[in-house]
Amino acid sequence: EEQALFEKYGKADGTMNYRVFSDNCTKIERNLEKTPMKSVPSEDMILNERRNPLSPSDEKYFLVHLLPKLQHISREQGLVVKNHFIDFDFNRNGCVTKGQFLRGLPDKFQVACSQRDINLLVDRYCLPDAYGTGINISYHSLHLDISGEDPALTLPDGKHFDESDAVEGRAPLAGK
Repeated sequence: EEQALFEKYGKADGTMNYRVFSDNCTKIERNLEKTPMKSVPSEDMILNERRNPLSPSDEKYFLVHLLPKLQHISREQGLVVKNHFIDFDFNRNGCVTKGQFLRGLPDKFQVACSQRDINLLVDRYCLPDAYGTGINISYHSLHLDISGEDPALTLPDGKHFDESDAVEGRAPLAGK
């Protein structure tokens, strides 16, 4: 690992280019004053959105039975999935460990899902961790699949925001 880092960030004099290394780690864009119109990633943009393909039979089961069941439970109970995992996600990168995922999974989901269903969720949203020693689960992708298009699970009153209702000079309302 050290050799790979030296190859990528090492200088000819044997020192490391720590600034480039840290910028790559933190996704910081330098020299924006030279190119102010450069497109940079949003601070809250999740880079770990992940949906793994499943076997054809599991994929069909997931899309026809499991996902609609979880969407129904979320809608009926008013569950915002990402809120159950946010305390475990210290980096705010949309991922938690498998153990944290299983602990954070809403109780209503755990009651309604079999062990096979839970394993399908893990298989669907897993990705290797940064160290290559285990797996992380992209709870943010699960949240988007379950409630991403459902305004009832994102706005307090479940209504769409209509821009024509905005009053100039005032903060817009989330819904009527």
